[in-house]
Amino acid sequence: HTAYRRQRQMCIRDRSTAVIVENSKIKASFIGICGNGSDAYYGTDIQIKDSTISGTWAGIYQPQRSSRLTVFGGSVIEGFTAIAVKGGSVIVRDSAVRATAEPGAKDLLKNPTDAQLSKNGFVDTGAAVYVEANYNWADSIRVKINNSTVSSAVNTPVLVLGPQKDKVVLTQVDVKQ
Repeated sequence: HTAYRRQRQMCIRDRSTAVIVENSKIKASFIGICGNGSDAYYGTDIQIKDSTISGTWAGIYQPQRSSRLTVFGGSVIEGFTAIAVKGGSVIVRDSAVRATAEPGAKDLLKNPTDAQLSKNGFVDTGAAVYVEANYNWADSIRVKINNSTVSSAVNTPVLVLGPQKDKVVLTQVDVKQ
């Protein structure tokens, strides 16, 4: 399946929704797959297998709490900031996550202060996996990366910022650059 020319190709706005994207290509002008960080929308399970997800600003944006995102099976996730996370767990296995931001990009904010972090949405850092720990559920954020290529030309491949960044758990981060 191939999808093009929409701001958000897939937007998940429900509680306890399960989505499986397999052997597909999703391309959007804004965000490829977007969750919702409002209190009512949580508990989602998004699985990306053998697929390419890309968006100009993010391939995937996951703000929802108590949710799970699993990227595996040779998938490719791309965007200015490839995966932006504000809640839940993210597992990347045997895949590639590529930030497409270029040095000198106009909207790049590589190392924002806590005051500059977004309450709605995320800051464009240009990191491949960016965790913005400024929601009340930051203590439940888990990121696990195994046997995957995670790359950024303008920032560290995995970046965690925010007033609650010490509560975020990064486990088994095995990043090939």
